[in-house]
Amino acid sequence: MLSRSVFRTAVWCASVWWLTACGGGASSNDSMTLPMEAQAGARALSVTSGGPTLSDAGVTSAMPGVSRLALAPQGQTVVALSAWPAEASVIDLATHRTLRRLRLLPHSLPVGATFLSNGTHLVVVGRDSVAQVWNLAQGTLDFQLRGHAQPLRALASHPQGSRLATVGDDSRLLVWDTTQGRLVSVWPSGSERVASLAYSADGRRLVLAGGSSQVRILDAQDGRLIQLLSTFGSEVTLAVLSPDGRWLAGVQPAGRVTLWSQDPQASQKGQFLPTPALQFLSPGVRALAFSADSRSAISGGDDGVLRWWDLASGRLLRTYSDGTSPINVLTFAPQSDRTVMTGLQDHRIVFWDLITGEKEVTFHAAAPDR
Repeated sequence: MLSRSVFRTAVWCASVWWLTACGGGASSNDSMTLPMEAQAGARALSVTSGGPTLSDAGVTSAMPGVSRLALAPQGQTVVALSAWPAEASVIDLATHRTLRRLRLLPHSLPVGATFLSNGTHLVVVGRDSVAQVWNLAQGTLDFQLRGHAQPLRALASHPQGSRLATVGDDSRLLVWDTTQGRLVSVWPSGSERVASLAYSADGRRLVLAGGSSQVRILDAQDGRLIQLLSTFGSEVTLAVLSPDGRWLAGVQPAGRVTLWSQDPQASQKGQFLPTPALQFLSPGVRALAFSADSRSAISGGDDGVLRWWDLASGRLLRTYSDGTSPINVLTFAPQSDRTVMTGLQDHRIVFWDLITGEKEVTFHAAAPDR
């Protein structure tokens, strides 16, 4: 359980390169002070019931509609994030009922969110350089983590929950200790436009993408560059690791998805073969996710079409469509190889059964429950 005293030490600003001064012109004393709304335990949400409605990869900017889906560690709830309005809707996956709606700081333009390991706190990052730590049980903004000098772009939670990584336009990657509430590492991110950040399933690697046609793999202990994978053409805006660690996908919005397979001679080092094992086309692709068994993947994007791919052959298995609204984000349901959640630009969330092709639930994330 996170405590106010633990995170109070984390609400401070790092200097541009070291942990000695506060960015943005604020004093270190000011940065140690909790924001007024957090001190007052602001009721920053409305509790609702009825209708449904966020895991970790990054998003390039505050997209309209549902911009993020994050699964709780226990797999019982999902949070849907939207920038306009700045809200996070907490959904019960069993009943598809909205448990809470968090009204986020309106100026933040949220672009990413992840649960901490306890499942009771949600961290949201936005274009205001601050990471918001929300207590979902109480519906309050407990603390803000201040360390970046520029707006944030992505975040990732360690699979064991002991670390939280954030990256922003200041070309820095910050690693926080969530058990002690302190900033433990500051590393160069390699680009001011990192759009995607993720931990490997074993927590030993960090994968970054954005700002170039390359994917960077770092050692999660010391930030050392382990491998640099290159693609052709446009910028890679999303990098996704399969649950078993055997596949790494690089997504390019121009319509190409590149998959690298793990190097059997360097699997212990978390390296991949430099030559792509697969490439497939998915027009205007924005999002990609692997199934729980890592045997298939789904992609979606500008044309609103969900595509299901077989990884052994690279064959397109099936397509699904619910209109023309672009697919911003998607994810498989917990431990599932057939149920997929998609977040659309028109604020809807659609639950698909890949086997039957049926839509299980359609929910308008921006609309109040009735």
